[in-house]
Amino acid sequence: MRGPKDGCQVMADRSRRVVKAALLGLGAVLFLGACEPKTALRGNLPRESQIEQIRVGQDTKSRVRDILGTPSTIGTFDQDVWYYMSQKTEQWAFLEPEIVDHQVLALYFTPDGVLQNVVTYTQEDLREVEYADRKTPTSGRELTFLEQLFGNVNRFR
Repeated sequence: MRGPKDGCQVMADRSRRVVKAALLGLGAVLFLGACEPKTALRGNLPRESQIEQIRVGQDTKSRVRDILGTPSTIGTFDQDVWYYMSQKTEQWAFLEPEIVDHQVLALYFTPDGVLQNVVTYTQEDLREVEYADRKTPTSGRELTFLEQLFGNVNRFR
């Protein structure tokens, strides 16, 4: 015959096994989740079937907008250039995201608004831009913390 203490011991052992199994299962899910990359797709790149519908030399900006939708951006210095951009990235666990695919569809229009040229740029066409790390000199001098703190004492009355 079992005593009340034996039944409690059996229940405690079962509870420990259930907790261990749950932790092991959670660890396996987290491990497997880290093994698959997180994919992100950004932008608005029209489908090939949509691009085939536009005709160079015939379609206007309004017709192109009806077919392809609003462009991702319009040229900064030339309002007659429309860009449709798309970028696909993959990120493994905590690492930096990596660009897997990058495409830009550029549409060039005449000043009259008629489609003149269609160019597709891919990831191979990308160029690295180096930023200038120079500093712009300013007049005056830098103040210390105390000069900033006490600089306005008795200045306003």
